[in-house]
Amino acid sequence: MTRVTVLMTVKDGRRWIGAALASILAQEGADFDVVVVDDGSTDGTADAVRAAADPRVRLIVHDQNRGIAAALRTGMSAADAPYVARMDADDLAEPGRLASQTVHLDAHPDCGLVGTRVTTIGEDGAEVPSDYDPPADEALLLWNLLLFTNPVCHPSVMFRRSVHDAAGGYGENVPNSEDRDLWTRMLPHARIRNLDAKLLRYRQHAASFSVTQKDRQRAASLAVRRRGLAWLLGPDADTSSIERWYDDRIAPRDADALLALFRRTADALPGTGRTTPGGMDLVRADLARREESVRRRSASRSLAARILRRFTRTRASRARPAGSS
Repeated sequence: MTRVTVLMTVKDGRRWIGAALASILAQEGADFDVVVVDDGSTDGTADAVRAAADPRVRLIVHDQNRGIAAALRTGMSAADAPYVARMDADDLAEPGRLASQTVHLDAHPDCGLVGTRVTTIGEDGAEVPSDYDPPADEALLLWNLLLFTNPVCHPSVMFRRSVHDAAGGYGENVPNSEDRDLWTRMLPHARIRNLDAKLLRYRQHAASFSVTQKDRQRAASLAVRRRGLAWLLGPDADTSSIERWYDDRIAPRDADALLALFRRTADALPGTGRTTPGGMDLVRADLARREESVRRRSASRSLAARILRRFTRTRASRARPAGSS
């Protein structure tokens, strides 16, 4: 079985990092070590890591906070195994996670990264309702990665070091989208998959990165999507209409352009050799749902525009002096 380095980055994570480390150190059936990068914590996180007192754990401390991208690059510089698994300091790895992912990569040399489905938990560790469920089907994964939400949960992944390096590693100029940016740059080099099993307990809380940085993450992801779409549709394809996906109200002309981009993407996916007929059925069903959503928002925009024009004409008529024409 191929050796794995588990990479964990953390900033002020003392509250949960002990449990996160314990869930990794209890993994069986895998050959692994752990690199923890403490990115300038001020709450005693480093002491909590040292308390694990396990020779498999290596701690690297940044003397000041440099950001998650810099912490990831520091960790990758220290990781020396052929496979690298990510883990966050507030999540919990389910038993068998590392073994399952290692077996998959060993058995599928064309796969460069494998994530998992997740169970969402709250601050107390109890399962909470969530609509976040990374898809196991590869066609649906590509469909979402290129156009919509990030379908690969960053702390759930394991990837080949060689594919990470070929893709250029974690980037510096994509604030809050370091993971999705890397996934799209991996696409020309290898396949990306999710296991169907839920092998990570994914904690969401008020201070979590995904909550506090949502707006910046959304803005950065647009450039990442354009690059991914260029891989699929060609470098000269006009993908600018993807910006309209976030519009609460969208003009009919813009809606047509956005829907055309959706259809071109769906039509191009089978050409990657990474889809199945069943997977494309899932994509087409989701395409129909997305089309309905865009049309509904477009109709809302048109109705609002008609009301505004009628209101403006009414006001203008009332403002004209009597007898004027």
